[in-house]
Amino acid sequence: MKKKLLVIAGVVIGLIAVVIIGLTLYVKSYLQSDKLKALIIPRVEQATGRKVNIDAINVSIFSGISVLGVHLKETDGAKDFVAAKEFVLTYDLMPLLSKKLVINSIQLVDPFLYVTRDDNGRFNFDDIIEHMKAGKKSEAQKPESSGGIPLSIIADKIGISNAKVEFADAKKNYECYGRFRR
Repeated sequence: MKKKLLVIAGVVIGLIAVVIIGLTLYVKSYLQSDKLKALIIPRVEQATGRKVNIDAINVSIFSGISVLGVHLKETDGAKDFVAAKEFVLTYDLMPLLSKKLVINSIQLVDPFLYVTRDDNGRFNFDDIIEHMKAGKKSEAQKPESSGGIPLSIIADKIGISNAKVEFADAKKNYECYGRFRR
């Protein structure tokens, strides 16, 4: 009798292991870095009107999502306007089954922001705001789609480490460099 229970337990554990391994391999093959970048980058570029670079995106069922080397360029495409070494999102797996996304933490590692103001008083992000406003006007003309995100989202911790902000004001010939640490 004990032998049968051990065999049944072994088979159940083996099946669970096969399902977990199969699911992990499926996610790894379906959510590859190049495929995700091809989905994300054009949407961000369309929303901001700026070039975007992402070095890599790693997705794991158990540990979450990690985006490495995020760069939103200036209008000339040469210098970074916003950059981050890494963006990490970790979540609980079990609540996903009940259509709840419970985010354990969101981490932004080594973010960098470069803000300038020219002689006319225009900031280097004014074009992004104008681009987004123009996009909202065109969306307002489209019929509204039914429904939104089909799950609820709960966030627990948001962290930013080693942030750097640079500001250059051509109008006053003033530069300010700031580092913020948590």
